[in-house]
Amino acid sequence: MTPFFILGVPRSGTTLLAELLNGHSALFVPERSHLGRLFMARKMTLNHLQRSGAYDFGASWDEIDRLRLLGGLPARKGNESILEQICSLLEQAANSEGKKYWGDKAPPFLDRMEEINLLFPGARFIHLIRDPRANAVSLRERQSMEIELAMHWWVDLNVKGVQNGVHLGDSQYLRVRFEDLLVEPQLVLQRICGFLRVPYEHQMVSSLAHSKYTNRKGGYVEKELNHDKINSWRKKVNPKIIARLERQAPRFISALGYDLDTHTEEATPLSGYRILWLSFKQNFRLLFNGRRKVMTGRVVEEVRIPFSRRLKKFFSQTARLLFSDTFIKAWKKS
Repeated sequence: MTPFFILGVPRSGTTLLAELLNGHSALFVPERSHLGRLFMARKMTLNHLQRSGAYDFGASWDEIDRLRLLGGLPARKGNESILEQICSLLEQAANSEGKKYWGDKAPPFLDRMEEINLLFPGARFIHLIRDPRANAVSLRERQSMEIELAMHWWVDLNVKGVQNGVHLGDSQYLRVRFEDLLVEPQLVLQRICGFLRVPYEHQMVSSLAHSKYTNRKGGYVEKELNHDKINSWRKKVNPKIIARLERQAPRFISALGYDLDTHTEEATPLSGYRILWLSFKQNFRLLFNGRRKVMTGRVVEEVRIPFSRRLKKFFSQTARLLFSDTFIKAWKKS
C-alpha cells in the first residue's frame, strides 16, 4: 500500500487521529513527522545540487548520513536518494512495531499535497477539519497566536486542502470532521479504514487507554475521547469576536457543516494592513513570552526559551514580514 498522510491545521486533532490509527494492527504513524524533514532535506539538497550543477532530486547526496542520524540510525553512506532514505527509515520503524503500512502526520502541509503526491504517487490524504472557532481559540491558547490570524490561517490552509482534494479525487482524498470523530468514532474509523483499504478493527476506538503516549505524564492525547472539546471554546471568547471570526469566510464555514452564530453570507477577509498589524503585535508579544508549551514525543512540556533566541526570531520574522507579498501589496496601495 502506498503511504497515507494525515493533514490539517495544527490543533485540529491530527495527533488524536494518528494515535487511533496506531491502534490498528497494520498501520503505523511515527510520533515525529518525517515529511517536514523530507522537505527540509529537499531544500538543502536542491541547493547542493544547484551548486554542483545537477538537478535530479533522486540523485544521491554526500551528506545523506545526516538524515540517518536524525532518524536514530547509524551513519551509512550509499547511493540511495533522500526520498528512499526517508521511506527506508519509516519502513524499518513500522516493521519494528510489527506493522505493515506506514503513514505520516504532517498538519501544515495542506497546501503541498500535489508536491507530496509527486514524491509518493498514489498517496492517500486524510484531511482533518475542526470547527474554525474552536481551532482558532486552541491556537491562541497553545501557540499564542492572535485569534484573527489563527482564523485567517484556518481559512487559507483548509481552502487549499479542499481544492487539492477535488483535484486528487475520492480515491486519494478523504475529508473528516474532528467533531464527528469524537461523537461517532467507530463510523469515522470505518470510513478511514475503507479509504486506506484495510479492514476495520474494533480495538481502534479503545486503543487510547493502552497507548504508551496517553499513559505518560503530560500526554498530549487523553485516554478517552473528550466530547467537551466540541463546544468548550464558547466559554473562552465573546460574541463580538465570534462574529468577527465568522465574517472571514461564512459560506466556506457553512459548506463544511458548521452552524454560524451570525447571519451573514458576505465574506470580509482580513485586509493586508490588518494581517500585518496583527502579525507585528503577535511577534512583539512572543518576544517577551519566555515560557512555552511544546509537544515532544506526543508529550506536552513547558520549556523556557532564552531571550537571545527570542530576539533573533523576532528580527527574522519582522524582516520576513517587511519583505512579504502582503506588505508590498499594502505599501503599493498606500
